[in-house]
Amino acid sequence: MGRIEQLIGVTANTGIKLYRDVSINSGTQALFDVSSAWAGGAVGVAAGASIKSLSFENSVATFAKPHTYANGGMVFAGVQGDTFDLPDVAAPQPGDTHWMITAWLKIANFGVGTAGNGNNQTLSFSTVANNLATSAMLTLVPSPVAGATPTSISLFVRGKNYGGLASQLGQLYNGNLHQLSIEFQLSSDGTQQQVTVYIDGSVVYASGYGSVAATVPSAPTSKYIGASSTFLMAWSGAFYRYRKDDMTMSTLTASQILSADSSSINGRFS
Repeated sequence: MGRIEQLIGVTANTGIKLYRDVSINSGTQALFDVSSAWAGGAVGVAAGASIKSLSFENSVATFAKPHTYANGGMVFAGVQGDTFDLPDVAAPQPGDTHWMITAWLKIANFGVGTAGNGNNQTLSFSTVANNLATSAMLTLVPSPVAGATPTSISLFVRGKNYGGLASQLGQLYNGNLHQLSIEFQLSSDGTQQQVTVYIDGSVVYASGYGSVAATVPSAPTSKYIGASSTFLMAWSGAFYRYRKDDMTMSTLTASQILSADSSSINGRFS
């Protein structure tokens, strides 16, 4: 028989960092997945319940209202003030120069209020509830119509209103599961910005470079998926997952990140 030796105090440093989600990369600043039992998901939750980020910054996000868990996501029932409130690290900030946020959503209908009587938030990172362009780092606002594509869709990014996007972004509101991604990039001299929107990994809108806003919004104080209580209507459907990637820190392209994000779902969402 050969000799058996036991080594004590030996460390094998491979230089490889293990992540809780295979899609996390060096630029991932936060990743929340409500289907993760480790993170506090995969079950129905009470108002105020927390979901932990799968990345290593140890942040948490909280649900303002109770939610039923089904098919990998938390059910949103079209109630005003129903938000998934995110931490600062997960929100676009004034000093960020190149970022991408990605959310998995199923928006089936619009609830509280009379159809067509007001706008509806899909997600919002802003300093005021009504999301004027000068206060929004990122806000997506459709004007709902019962049983139809919104009549208009505006996307506010870093103080600019990219409106008239109903034809490009309308498919997000068709009641099916979608991966929505919004990428922002500031020019090297800080004078121009561009926005690219992806749905299910495909580019549906690209603004090209244009001048920055005269007033850059302050760091957002409201940071959530859902709709605030000040809006007359709220969407119903489900929320599954949210992430923010700092593209200046990542070695991956936007399409590579979105592909990895999609692959990591592995049939959990429906």
